[in-house]
Parts: sequence; structure tokens; C-alpha cells
Amino acid sequence: MQRCKKYNICIENHRLTIIYNILYEDDFKYIKNCNLSNIKNLNNIVYASAWQKGIHKIIEIFDYIIKIDNNIKLILLSPGYDLHNYIEYKKYLIKKYPNNLIILGKLNKYDYANIIKSSLCVLSTSFSETFGCVFSESYYLGTHVIADFRSGALKEIIDNNFIINYDNPNQVYLKIKYLQKNHATLNIKLDEKFLLDTNLKIWLELVKSPLAKAPKYPE
Repeated sequence: MQRCKKYNICIENHRLTIIYNILYEDDFKYIKNCNLSNIKNLNNIVYASAWQKGIHKIIEIFDYIIKIDNNIKLILLSPGYDLHNYIEYKKYLIKKYPNNLIILGKLNKYDYANIIKSSLCVLSTSFSETFGCVFSESYYLGTHVIADFRSGALKEIIDNNFIINYDNPNQVYLKIKYLQKNHATLNIKLDEKFLLDTNLKIWLELVKSPLAKAPKYPE
């Protein structure tokens, strides 16, 4: 019996079926399988979430890292819906980090996937996501995620050894150095529970289940 204290309800275990959010592979399959995109730039790290979800924390970490290793480059992407609020901040970043920062903003799926796949890792936000699409997309493309523990939807998707505390930027730096050294031996892939075929099978089993049939009421 599963109890939800927040809503004071109980659900019988045999009535629970977990179905995860699905990654639509068609948007990323070509880049994933493209041999021309297999070379990673081990100095490139990516932030691909909305800037309002924690860009200042990312820049704080980045500033710490490049003081130790000036070869690191940060690529900033964005879904685009909040960039108009950061016009002046964008100018400030370009001026402060002319050689270590690349701001690409919103991209189409092809270019977005190519950037993710060819980079060393993706950084999360410190925002409590309901489901981090960029995390599952990165793993599907074979790219690691270094995440802050405050970001939501992490442990089901990424290697839990890479969920750390962004308030300690040295932890991020050490993970980057680890990935640079060991990237060739790491097999990064998205769990099949997030793929369409797996979830279709679960749905089919669910609708066939006797529990899914509507109850019969006396006439």
C-alpha cells in the first residue's frame, strides 16, 4: 500500500504503474548515429536550459573553473522564451569572457543535438525541474550531465555520482577533469524506460489488464 501524506490518500500497490516521460528519438536519432559527429571537444561544457532557471550560478561556477583551467569553454544555449530579459547580461558576459564563452541561444533540434553530442558534458540548473528534458536528451546522445542536487528529475536519468552541490564549484571542476580523463571508457546511454518502444509495451499491457476494464454496474 502506497500512502501519499500530502493528500492523505492510499493507493494499492497492484494498481500502480510507473510510465516515464518519453524521449522522441526521431528528433535526435540522426545525430546520435552520425559518424561525423563522434568527435568530442573535451574542453566544451554546455548549459542548455532557460537562463531564468539559474544562469548566474552557472556563470559563478564557470568563472571559478577558468581561473584554474583557461582552456575550458562554456556554450550557452536557451529555449529562447526568456532571453529578452537578459539582453544586457548577455552583453556583459560577451565582454567579460571574449575567449571562453560561446552564446548560441535558441537552436533547431539538429544543431542543438550536434552541440550536445560533441561536448564533454552538460550542466544542469539549480531549479527544481519536473522533468529535465535536456538531461535525457544528453544521455541519449552519449553526453554526461553534471547536475546540482537541487535540480529535479535527476536520479532516474543520470549517474548519481554526478549529482553534486553547485555551491562548491570545485566539485564541478573535479567532475570535469574526471570526464576529460575517462571519457573514452564511459558508456553513457539513456535507460530504455524513457524510450517510445518500451513505454508502448507498458501501455499495451496496461490497457489489456483486467484492472483497466470498466466496472459493471447492476441495471
